[in-house]
Amino acid sequence: EEVVVLGVVCVLYWCIDKNAAYKLGLIFFTSGIAVQGLKVSFRIERPWVLDPDFQPVESARAGATGYSFPSGHTQGAAALYGYFAVNTKNRAVSAVMAVIILAVGFSRMYLGVHTPYDVCVSLILTILAVALINRFYGVISGKNNLLKLSVALGVISVALCVYSYVLASLGYIELGQINDCFKSGGAGLG
Repeated sequence: EEVVVLGVVCVLYWCIDKNAAYKLGLIFFTSGIAVQGLKVSFRIERPWVLDPDFQPVESARAGATGYSFPSGHTQGAAALYGYFAVNTKNRAVSAVMAVIILAVGFSRMYLGVHTPYDVCVSLILTILAVALINRFYGVISGKNNLLKLSVALGVISVALCVYSYVLASLGYIELGQINDCFKSGGAGLG
């Protein structure tokens, strides 16, 4: 859940290392905005909507909001644990983080709220964000660059909200389907 990631970002920022918090936040919000943008662009329904004979684990249905493709929970796990896997020198910790990421993706499929395609695309997109941001963070982490990057992330966040609202206004999607876009856009703007 995004609340856990936000809590970790806050603890990193206030108690451990501000740059680590900036990097994790950038990974999480960038990949989250990308995932939500893909969700409202492709508008692929949940597995039980596509096939009425398919039944997910009932208790998981309430937490499966918005469209199915790509998986937001997998994105959140891959962003958080991927960040720690890449930024530790301990191979055992990296391996445990990788197992957690894969377990979250598998659990989304096991619960019946996502397809393998949803999970794989989310994993690829988020791992790419982790790799690129981790690789180039030193280049973009200067004071002036962080301000520019923050403004750019804010503009993209607002653009996601406007885009999803326009889609809903034109009748392409129901208003209820854009709640997650507004949450991601608001968090990215913050």
